[in-house]
Amino acid sequence: MKKPSNLKYWDGLWDSPVNEEDDNYILEKEIKSIRWQRIEEGLKKHFGSIDRISSIEIGGGMGTYSAIMARNGAKARILDYSKTAIDRSKIFFEKNKVKAEYSQVDIFHMDHSLFSKFDVCMSFGLAEHFKGKQRTDVLKAHLDLVRAGGVVIISVPNKYNPFYMLYKTVFEFFGKYPVEEYPFTRNELRKYCVSNQINDYYFIGDSIMYSLNYLYCLIYRINPFVIFKKIFKIKNKYYISKIKKEKGTIIDAYFGYALVLIGKK
Repeated sequence: MKKPSNLKYWDGLWDSPVNEEDDNYILEKEIKSIRWQRIEEGLKKHFGSIDRISSIEIGGGMGTYSAIMARNGAKARILDYSKTAIDRSKIFFEKNKVKAEYSQVDIFHMDHSLFSKFDVCMSFGLAEHFKGKQRTDVLKAHLDLVRAGGVVIISVPNKYNPFYMLYKTVFEFFGKYPVEEYPFTRNELRKYCVSNQINDYYFIGDSIMYSLNYLYCLIYRINPFVIFKKIFKIKNKYYISKIKKEKGTIIDAYFGYALVLIGKK
């Protein structure tokens, strides 16, 4: 498995062919996700409106959630140490006709001029790639960047999602899991809140039904239909009009793949 500090790995991940149809579909699908619906509800309850608030997404990669924030009127910034990721994000934003500012910065060596500057600091799939002091520092970085009274949103893989853990265990056994990843529990995030005096916080999740995709991924390579499409180079078609608003369940926050902490500084 690759180390999270392996810049070559992350550059390779984001240096892929770009398809405008894919980018539009990715954004619209996430807008309809139950995770965003729940985040949006929390932000509107706290700020009244997303319009004109400032947000920063750290380890942002393509910046899907920053794009959603920007579409809702927020002033979005993406922070990532990979130039390739930032370049990919700029294309993604251009395709979706939204704007953002960018900072190519290592999260462990941030410019203090960014501290306490944002209403919202968020990450989606960042902290789980670290352990020990680096893990603690990544979590703390969210608080460093957000102003007093602002909101931190930390989305990480849930150790208690059975489908993700099965997928991860199988691929790690065969040495095929691409990067180091250490999922979280609610208890670990609670300890983070307590140690940083975050008293007002709660958890949400994405759809546990959506995480069934991990079972599909386990049999993906032996799926005859997938093999047929590869042989004949048949591309997937994306129909934005067919995307339906995702529904959630009462167990998502406990067993969904994404464990999301929303806390007030």
